[in-house]
Amino acid sequence: MTSAILILLILAVILSGASTFLHARDKKQTELVALVKEQAYQLFLYAEKQDWIGPQKMSYVADQIVKLIPSKSLVQVIGEERIHDWLQSLYDDFKKALAK
Repeated sequence: MTSAILILLILAVILSGASTFLHARDKKQTELVALVKEQAYQLFLYAEKQDWIGPQKMSYVADQIVKLIPSKSLVQVIGEERIHDWLQSLYDDFKKALAK
């Protein structure tokens, strides 16, 4: 009986720790995405002012965002194409919001 309670207590502590870790990780990820979005919006505005045409504008923003990501291995895992796709959808949403 005592060992069963001890095992349950240990499991509760492990689950609590895992839950805390996952919550903290999700919060950091959300904060990072918000920070990157803010930087991307600023870069889009800068690129718009340069009168660059679509691909040149998107390449500039993507290159700058990739430079902001601290780990090159993270860029390799995410992939530059996925970053470009995400930035394109972000840009499309940005243009829609400006049109309203």
